[in-house]
Amino acid sequence: MTIYSLYVFNRKCLCVHYHSFNRSKSSNLTFQQEFKLVFGLLHSLRGISRKLGPSFANGDNFNSYSTNSYKMTLYELPTSLKFILLTDKNESTDQVKNCLKEFYINIFVQNVVRSPNWLEILNLEDEKQSSEKQKQNSNAYKSYFPERSIEEINKYFRALPFY
Repeated sequence: MTIYSLYVFNRKCLCVHYHSFNRSKSSNLTFQQEFKLVFGLLHSLRGISRKLGPSFANGDNFNSYSTNSYKMTLYELPTSLKFILLTDKNESTDQVKNCLKEFYINIFVQNVVRSPNWLEILNLEDEKQSSEKQKQNSNAYKSYFPERSIEEINKYFRALPFY
């Protein structure tokens, strides 16, 4: 099993963290184009799921989307913070969602939410607002998070059994 990428979108639909793990193929898009494409796909699929889902389903019942080469799994918080993990297509949606939930509770809250600039990150509307706070390492990651939290995120996902 393999993890390809992690995307974290704030409530203003801005990708505040992207991390590439075992991604061997480039999309040949800029980061911004790729983030818009991923968020647009997620937004469209959730809309279709709400409209075409059974009438007895409570609100949003979208969990994951699968192709013949990867699976996109969503974990969304009531604050509209979205964690999207691209994994191998054979990975269990429940297992991935549990890992994202555990990641949020044990790593994200401790290292990102408790950082002094968290409210600023949460409310960013566009990349130009805070480009000086953005960290980037070639194609491995692009983030507004503190450097220490990026290391913890990397450590957490590399330790998962399906990494």
